[in-house]
Amino acid sequence: MPRIKSSEIEYKEKKVKGLLDTVTATLSGSQSAVFTKLGRRYKKIDNLIKKLQEAREKMNEDVKVKVEALFEVEDALLTRVVDTVSITANLSKRTPAGTKEVTKFDAEGMIEEMYETMPELHDKLDELMKRYKKVTEVPVPERSPALRVKFKESEDSNDVLGMIEEYAELSAKRIMNGLKGFDTKIADIKSRM
Repeated sequence: MPRIKSSEIEYKEKKVKGLLDTVTATLSGSQSAVFTKLGRRYKKIDNLIKKLQEAREKMNEDVKVKVEALFEVEDALLTRVVDTVSITANLSKRTPAGTKEVTKFDAEGMIEEMYETMPELHDKLDELMKRYKKVTEVPVPERSPALRVKFKESEDSNDVLGMIEEYAELSAKRIMNGLKGFDTKIADIKSRM
């Protein structure tokens, strides 16, 4: 597909190991403005998500305290369930800190040591390695292109821009409301003439 020819779009190609890997479109003017507006929306949504997550975490802590208050201290070793008409809250059992044993077999280390300690078995070990080494193809599902959005401006400048935007909107509303009053006064004067 041919690329868009515009003075506001500059394309740059990047090759990796001699093959074209990335195409970057650097935008300016009205083309850039469209994505700048989208970026502002992303930023607002990201801030809302962050605030919602913080509120949910705080609420979870409050609910956890309220659920724990309904049970005896020794019940902490059990899953506790609070059931009401509208919600069911599950609080999992407390797992005390500790250790557990995990056994791992270091096959590569064993083979390496066998090579070092039994040089007469090199050929046999190589043959065994070839026999038990299996290469299989694993299906890789198709993935749709992923989108990642990064913000270039600092949060401080974004807050200032947001405040300027809000102030401009409020000023415009006040001016329009004031003009409506003049319209009614002018219409009143016209009706008297």
